[in-house]
Amino acid sequence: MEERRQVPSETKRLLAWYARLADALADELQTDLNSGVPVADATRRQAQEGANELPEAAPPSLLKLFLAQFTSLIVWVLIGAALVSGLLEDRIDAAAILAIVLFNGVLGFVQEFRAEQSLAALRKLSVTMARVIRGGTLQSIPARELVR
Repeated sequence: MEERRQVPSETKRLLAWYARLADALADELQTDLNSGVPVADATRRQAQEGANELPEAAPPSLLKLFLAQFTSLIVWVLIGAALVSGLLEDRIDAAAILAIVLFNGVLGFVQEFRAEQSLAALRKLSVTMARVIRGGTLQSIPARELVR
């Protein structure tokens, strides 16, 4: 028969949840390993602590998204070539190079903006599910409804 070790209470607080004994963790979380969290208790805990979800990061501003198109080395080489062409009084080549760089920036901005919108829509569509025991019944619920 395996002998269980007693862990001092100070050490219990320092241990990560996955390193604790299941019985001790169930006691700390005020639940039962066989019947789970009662439905009324889960509802109360969720109302008290809120949904189990991370806050969404703010989307990048349109200006940052546009300026990000001009950060690659090749773009800076082209801008340098346009400056050199301008200094050598070859204004047509300089204007053509700058127009291409600007067109590339606008095209990249539009593509990245649409990609961000598509990702946001996909995030809203995908729902992570979790299997829990609530009131003695195994259920599949959205992960945002998990409680501590």
